[in-house]
Amino acid sequence: MDFQRFFGAVKKYLSSFWAWLKPYLVQFHHWRKRIWKKYHVNKILLLIGLIVILVMSIYLFYTAKTTKVQELKAGLQEETVIYDKDNNEAGSVSSQKGTYVGVEDMSPYVVDAVVSTEDRDFYQHHGFDIKGIARAGLRMIVRRNTSGGGGSTITQQLAKNAYLSLDQTFNRKAKELFLAIEIEKNLQQR
Repeated sequence: MDFQRFFGAVKKYLSSFWAWLKPYLVQFHHWRKRIWKKYHVNKILLLIGLIVILVMSIYLFYTAKTTKVQELKAGLQEETVIYDKDNNEAGSVSSQKGTYVGVEDMSPYVVDAVVSTEDRDFYQHHGFDIKGIARAGLRMIVRRNTSGGGGSTITQQLAKNAYLSLDQTFNRKAKELFLAIEIEKNLQQR
């Protein structure tokens, strides 16, 4: 019985509070609509959004254009020298784990296997795959799942591994997309 009385009192208090608050909310709603229409807030917000997108696109385009894509192959063949705390050479690491073999010297089955596993549309797109990005974005929104099937093409993976960090941020992903387009313009797929 105490719970029923307690919940009855809470319900009564909330209904009286709502009766007191409702006229103020109605006034606020009308005031907000007047201000919103008077100052064209929708148009201003849309304009600000478009300006932000334009500025980001210009920045990313500039970043991609100033990246030295032609030096990519030479950069991957250089070795990294590791120093100890006393600044003495401790060793070196090379990205080459073996002998370089050109695509023309590989079996076409190996090339087709890698392409079909990593990026089925490798020869059809120009560095990025809209369907893959949309699929990954939808998966992230609906399932809140950021792992597996990231929507990156082989070219985007190359851009990330050669030029960018492994941070999972929107900024890095946008840079990766613009760099992938630039890589596709400058390097052949075969």
